[in-house]
Amino acid sequence: MISRAHNFHLDLEGLPAHIDADNQTLGQVFTNLLSNAVKYSPGAPDIRVTGWEERGNVKISISDNGVGIDAEDLPRMFQRYFRARTSTGIAGTGIGLNLVKQIIELHQGSVDIESKREEERHLL
Repeated sequence: MISRAHNFHLDLEGLPAHIDADNQTLGQVFTNLLSNAVKYSPGAPDIRVTGWEERGNVKISISDNGVGIDAEDLPRMFQRYFRARTSTGIAGTGIGLNLVKQIIELHQGSVDIESKREEERHLL
């Protein structure tokens, strides 16, 4: 439903059979994260979603090969209304990742971003 132009590669077999969490709010989290992955990777159709359990904690990784985020912007990504420089010209309000962080923290979890700009990936 999020995008017909993207391929979602799921590896969720490492998740436990039951996760004690609020389905509706976690649905908001994943809708936001997957929508962002689609929005910021228009020319890179592959999005990977991996889930596993580690020491009693559920871990989820969503990755894409989109435009990336400048290193200077990474520490501010979860601030309300902040938008990275690479988001110029792409619709958004800057509240989605702040909401994601709040919901995850209410579930006693944490959220983090790792990113490199598209130009930096090609230099490696």
